[in-house]
Amino acid sequence: MRNNAFKDCLTLFYIEFLKSKNRLIDSFQNPLTTIKSLVKFALPLALIIFSFYSRFNRKAKNIPKINTNIQVNTVGAIVIILLFLIVLLSLNSAVEKYNPTEFSVSDVNYLFPSPINPRTLYAFTILKKSLFGILMGLFTIMYVYFIGYDFFALQSNKIIYVLVAFFLISIIRKSMVFLIYSLSTRFHIGSFLKILVKGFTILLVIYFIFSLTGAKNIYVRAVGVLNDSFFSSIPIISWAKDMIISPITSVNNLTVQTLLLLLTTILMLFFAVFFADNYYEEASVSTEHYQKIRDLAKKNLRDDIQNLPNNEKSKKKKQRIDLDVSGNFKGATAFIWKQALISKRTKGTVFLSWTNILTLGLGLIIGFALKDSKFTNVAILYCAGFFGVATIAPSVLSPLKTELRKQYIFLLPGRARSKILSVYSITAITTLINCILATISVCVFAKHISVLDMFSVCSALVATLYTIFLSVLIFTLLMPTYDDGKNTIFIYIIDAIILSPAIITVVLSEVFITKSMQANLFIYSGTLVLVIIALILLSDWLFSKIELLT
Repeated sequence: MRNNAFKDCLTLFYIEFLKSKNRLIDSFQNPLTTIKSLVKFALPLALIIFSFYSRFNRKAKNIPKINTNIQVNTVGAIVIILLFLIVLLSLNSAVEKYNPTEFSVSDVNYLFPSPINPRTLYAFTILKKSLFGILMGLFTIMYVYFIGYDFFALQSNKIIYVLVAFFLISIIRKSMVFLIYSLSTRFHIGSFLKILVKGFTILLVIYFIFSLTGAKNIYVRAVGVLNDSFFSSIPIISWAKDMIISPITSVNNLTVQTLLLLLTTILMLFFAVFFADNYYEEASVSTEHYQKIRDLAKKNLRDDIQNLPNNEKSKKKKQRIDLDVSGNFKGATAFIWKQALISKRTKGTVFLSWTNILTLGLGLIIGFALKDSKFTNVAILYCAGFFGVATIAPSVLSPLKTELRKQYIFLLPGRARSKILSVYSITAITTLINCILATISVCVFAKHISVLDMFSVCSALVATLYTIFLSVLIFTLLMPTYDDGKNTIFIYIIDAIILSPAIITVVLSEVFITKSMQANLFIYSGTLVLVIIALILLSDWLFSKIELLT
């Protein structure tokens, strides 16, 4: 008997309602879960309220009346690059190997064996994930809106275009990946599509490089090329770009772009759902594989993650890779050798990676975009970035938690603090390199900013990151080794406590000593250096207690 799509949708809506109700009940019954839920929603909500408060209380004389062409083109170029990366990487993954990650383990165990039509389930899942994505996009847009209001003339009434673009691009990406996979398997045109995708990517790169030849100012030419008629004529990408940057442009009517993107989304989703009748096997394998990765990541078992079987890699013949890390590493410094070996195996080098190029490019873009700005404006921008760093850094896997599960960290000779510093040495050096590239490079284009100015920003950023790393370390030493990673909210509480002395010192310095941004950043960094020394001594003591109890 043929399934009723409407009844299937009602069933799926009811299941989602029950999930939400159970989460709410669990939040009220479990105090710890309640705190986590409140913090999870309170932080983005507070950011939105603060952004609106700042928007309506900012003096009109500080707000730019009109955006320059280079400002609009720079933002447009960044959006174009991000959209191309999203689309091309999605297409490449679709023609290489389809890994559906939209489903959960509960979906595999309960919904897949149910009589619900696979097409209905697939369409419902895509729309549900896209709605969640637009909620996260809303918080991101508000945060960017708050930061960008100092540098751009923003039109609030056009934010709706940005939200619609986020929502539709999310659906297009998920639908396109599955559609490409279906066409590849059903009609045996996988090789042709792979050549087509890679050829189109190479064509774009060649066109972009040749367009830069003979340019006196490479940055201006690159931004101009990314906004020229060639890139502006590419469907989906150009429509989404026009909608995303609409709040800073003078274009008022985006009806055509919105309708074209909406029509493309509907067609893409229709054909993806039409072919979505035989995906359970791939989805089950992929979902279970990624669930194992998430479970091991929560426990920081990075070695076990690397040893997980991969169907695609298992087809390839295993080859021996000879890696050599020179140096005389004995005792506690053996952990430096191990971390260097892991870094060289994963990235090809010990300290350098593609992240360095991205951070360097980010610094150059900020320097050029704010080349006529004063140091205070740039410092405020980076201080706002500190907030983002402070929210992301605690989620980074602690290398020490992996080592605590190994016996040799207790058996090797050496002081506890020497072992801890050795384990974090490679991470500390790579962090220092990225911070220098992201800050000092601003001075290349900025006219009113000195190297000493940006060095003060760099020192504050490095000190903040090192302090957060050590706070994660303290949390790791306090929690049992079998912790499942669900208590990371306490890391943020520890961060707030540990960073508070430096923040209080800067506030007192601003009130009673100096108004200089540069001086206060150095005072902030100096205070954190003292905090870092205290944290190292505390971690030494905690680690020694673990050794005595082991």
